[in-house]
Order: sequence, then C-alpha cells, then structure tokens
Amino acid sequence: MMSTSAGSSVSTSTGASPPYPPATPSPSIGLRASSRFASDSVGVGMAWSWLNPNLFDRSSELMFQGYYQAHVVGGIFAQPTVSYIPTPGASSSLGGAWAISFRVAVLF
Repeated sequence: MMSTSAGSSVSTSTGASPPYPPATPSPSIGLRASSRFASDSVGVGMAWSWLNPNLFDRSSELMFQGYYQAHVVGGIFAQPTVSYIPTPGASSSLGGAWAISFRVAVLF
C-alpha cells in the first residue's frame, strides 16, 4: 500500500546582507510518496525564486528536483538526488544545469 503527501511552502534564501539580498521569498511545491510497509520514499518538487536584479542577469530562477531515499539497514538511508535548473540565475547566457548528489543519513 502506497501513501502520498503533498505540500507547498514559501522560503527565503540568505547569504548576503541588505540592501542586496540574493533572492526574495520564493514559492515551492512538492510531492512525496512512501510505502506503509517499507521505509523507502520518493519525492519530486519545484521551486521558483525571484532574484535581485543588482546581482543577477535573470529576474528569476526555476528548479526541479527528484529523489529516492532507500532504507539500507537499521538507521542508515541512502538518497540520490537529481536537480535540473532550466534558467540558472548566474547568467542569462547559460543553458540549463543538471546536478546529481548522493547523501547517506545515519539515525542514532
């Protein structure tokens, strides 16, 4: 039996002090599915950030992300994640960017 949950949020990026913050509050939405009998889960999401025009060529940046979290053993989980940014904020001359990451979580 599978269960799903969905959510949305508004977040703010930090990293520079006023008057030039890199981004303003940004909408995001995601969907996560998990099994009632297994500890694995899978999720997808989207985020859209409005960027500071004093720092970036683009006015906004869009990102899509998907992950699969596998229960390895005990409290150990492995999670590969794939992200795609079709409109990188660093420069309007850049094409879409892919990023792949891998995370291991140990619960104790």
